[in-house]
Amino acid sequence: QFGGGVYNYFHSGTLTNLTLSGNSASGRGGGVYVTGGSLALVNGIVWGNSAPAGAQIDGFPTVTYSDVQDGFAGAGNIDADPLFVDAVAGDLRLQTTSPAVNAGSTAAVPADTADLDGDGDTAESLPYDLGRQARISGSAVDMGAYEMRPPLYVDRDAAGANNGASWDDAFTDLHSGLAAAAAGDELWVAEGAYLPTAGTDRTISFMLKDDVAIYGGFVATETARSQRDWTAHVTTLSGDIGITSVVTDNTYHVVEANTVSNTVLDGLTISGGYADDADAGNSFGGGMNNLEAQMTIRNVIVSD
Repeated sequence: QFGGGVYNYFHSGTLTNLTLSGNSASGRGGGVYVTGGSLALVNGIVWGNSAPAGAQIDGFPTVTYSDVQDGFAGAGNIDADPLFVDAVAGDLRLQTTSPAVNAGSTAAVPADTADLDGDGDTAESLPYDLGRQARISGSAVDMGAYEMRPPLYVDRDAAGANNGASWDDAFTDLHSGLAAAAAGDELWVAEGAYLPTAGTDRTISFMLKDDVAIYGGFVATETARSQRDWTAHVTTLSGDIGITSVVTDNTYHVVEANTVSNTVLDGLTISGGYADDADAGNSFGGGMNNLEAQMTIRNVIVSD
């Protein structure tokens, strides 16, 4: 009936970097309900909760450096759509343009008393967010449970620094992006065709990595993944190395997913693999060779 996300009854404490979204209460306080005590919320996001009264917060907690729908008085608070990646699907990470990015109080991040990173320093700030990514990756801590992790950009036509930091400075080949990617990273790949090698070695493939997502369908101006259109802006991972349109010298496997987990392929066309070498174990999986991989494949076309 009260406090769909947090129910506080005469308790005192502090909640730091908490995201409350999609909760409901039949009475009051869809996100937070406080009666008595002294509850503080700092660096939080309270958005998209519901209740007949006090949909987000009901009661009188101390709220600072937090994003609260419909507003709440307190230093550093904002009232702006946090731009979750996909709230409906339960993905409460922040998009790159979220107003919650770098908007929290770094000084309020608790100490790493449990030494989560095993470095022996228990006086430092907590090193990880809820997804076990770096808790502070920008100029200040983000609001909410997840620190925004900017994507790595890949665009074969980019003419900048080619370090993956922006569309202008995108990597020009997917191999470089994969080499730079760490667990939790997303690769945004602009339209066009990408080869696993500029040479003629047929054994070279795009080797997928644990917990790295590759998204295609970008025109190379987008600031949010939802803006892409993989049907209008086709991103192709092609095995057509060697002589163009001659299949017999194409790579054996365009994509290889060997025992990876939490990996995503989305919005891509995979074509041009030619697995014809039985003696070397390369007689199957021309488009993708998947060996005991646990991954998600969406909006992917495998052809030719």
